[in-house]
Amino acid sequence: MPFMFKSLLIIIFTLYLGSCTSHSQSDHTSKPTLVKHTRELQKRRPDQWVFDQIKGQTIYFKNGKQFTTNLFNLHYIGQLNTENKDPYLIISGTNCNECDENLSVFIHFPSDGPMQSEAEQTRYNYPGNERDYMNGQLNFSARMFYGNCDPNNRSVVWLQKSLNDNAAFEYAIFKVEVVDDRLQESMKRIDLKTYKSFRPLCHELPGIDVTSEP
Repeated sequence: MPFMFKSLLIIIFTLYLGSCTSHSQSDHTSKPTLVKHTRELQKRRPDQWVFDQIKGQTIYFKNGKQFTTNLFNLHYIGQLNTENKDPYLIISGTNCNECDENLSVFIHFPSDGPMQSEAEQTRYNYPGNERDYMNGQLNFSARMFYGNCDPNNRSVVWLQKSLNDNAAFEYAIFKVEVVDDRLQESMKRIDLKTYKSFRPLCHELPGIDVTSEP
């Protein structure tokens, strides 16, 4: 075989191998880039309202969101989901610091803006037993449930009894639920048998013993 022909074959074969190697390396390196991009996208899609911590009067969530309240002794309890909006936050606290006000439960939608003033913001009873600060008589008792209490999973329920003017206890179920992405309240009177047998399958917030506010 002539020398020039052999040299030509060697050059063509060398170029072919180089092309194959380059193509193979290109295919190999493109996959990690795609995986990395996917992971970066996943990191940008965290749940916006996963509770992280409380500092002072502000609640912090894990993706950097935060909500500043006007409450002292602030605690995060949970949330009520909606169909098309951010969730309602279930929190507790007092409107003043180191005062005689008892803990209350608040249900607030952050997109509505800051919490309202003490006179305008709705307060709900913190669960537990409340006794008269003068004579120690039991005036009110409540258990509070939230979460999967109803089929729509968007309600907070109080099972409560309160002393009436005739010194007898009245029993009721008070409910706050999300209907069409808005809060709706309802009260249902019940008898003692229903009161004793009421056991909703959802979270219960432990109660505390307090005296009535002066």
